[in-house]
Amino acid sequence: MANRGSRPAPRPPAGMPPPAELARHARVGLAGAVKVARWVAEERGHGAGTRAGGVAALSD
Repeated sequence: MANRGSRPAPRPPAGMPPPAELARHARVGLAGAVKVARWVAEERGHGAGTRAGGVAALSD
C-alpha cells in the first residue's frame, strides 16, 4: 500500500449539526438499549466477568 501522507478530513455535509448535538441525539436514541443492557447485567449478576459461553458483566 502506498504511503499517501496525511491530509485533512473532509468537511461535513452542509446542514450537519455540530458534534455536541449529534452526541446528544445518539445518547437519547441509545437510552433504551442501555436500559436493556443494564437489566440483562443485573439478571446475570454483576461481577461475573467473561466466562465460557460468552456471559459477561457490563460496567457502568
